[in-house]
Amino acid sequence: MRSRMMGTDSELIRLAACSFMGAFLLFSTVGCEQETVNPTDITFSSEDNIATVYVDAAIGSDDYNGLSQICLGTNVGPKQTIQAGVDITPNGGICKVASGEYREQIAMAEGVTLAGAGAAVTFIDGGNKRGNVINIKNCNVAQTVVRGFTIRNGSCYGDNAGIRIQYSSDVVIRNNVITANRADGIRVYSASPRIINNTIAGNGRNGIMSHNEAQPEIVNNIIVDNNLLWPASCEYGWGLYASSCAVINCSYNNIWKHNNNYGIETEGICSPGIGDISINPMFVDTEGDFHLSAGSPCIDAGVYVGLEYHGGAPDMGAFEYKRQ
Repeated sequence: MRSRMMGTDSELIRLAACSFMGAFLLFSTVGCEQETVNPTDITFSSEDNIATVYVDAAIGSDDYNGLSQICLGTNVGPKQTIQAGVDITPNGGICKVASGEYREQIAMAEGVTLAGAGAAVTFIDGGNKRGNVINIKNCNVAQTVVRGFTIRNGSCYGDNAGIRIQYSSDVVIRNNVITANRADGIRVYSASPRIINNTIAGNGRNGIMSHNEAQPEIVNNIIVDNNLLWPASCEYGWGLYASSCAVINCSYNNIWKHNNNYGIETEGICSPGIGDISINPMFVDTEGDFHLSAGSPCIDAGVYVGLEYHGGAPDMGAFEYKRQ
């Protein structure tokens, strides 16, 4: 269960500074996304006074206080596990995760930004254990963000997924690779998240499954080949799938190579949106390097959502193509 933190450690984090042996440690900052309906109006604030907790699998310890990126002595240094970092990050704060592999399942806390060092170097591996790799539930008051990870090896039990979002209205999932999960890449249940600039590829059942009046906004994603465990005759193997009155709002995505790219059931609404395409994205390596090759149809094919981009327009997917 999430600890809200009381006492000395909470005050240190909320002040975003601590001292040790006469030196002051000032916390780094990142921006928080602002909610909108129109994807072209999504904005991201500048770095300014955000309380930060650090996690590093290589040098950290869950006995440390999480207030420093480096180990400075007794009890001062990064946490070792992501869950320990999330549990002490205050509402409105950021949990910054160093590159490496983290073999765990995460229960997110409301109002926390969970930020990896980049999807190419920061991995959350669910180990194919029962449950979701990242579970987001009841996040409605303050924005909750997951960005900069490869999220993999979720189980195939029941409604599990790489990321499951439930009963939440203020969630942003961006710049992640979601792959090798044996069920859904992302499953949305009675929630309205913004899913922006992710690569969702090579999952077992569906790319994004929306259920029970969910209303996700899906923009600038690459969603390909998410039917690895289901034959063409099966009801699954969809790129996007809406059931039980779910409404999927999608635009500027590449949705390709599924049993069916768009699917509906029980009054769900899901169909190609403005700017959606369906074509080989031309990854550098389909076995694990999801950067775009030169000539990819996903380059400059997205829409501006407030994030930095290279070239004439934003790219689709987790990684911007960087020209030489």
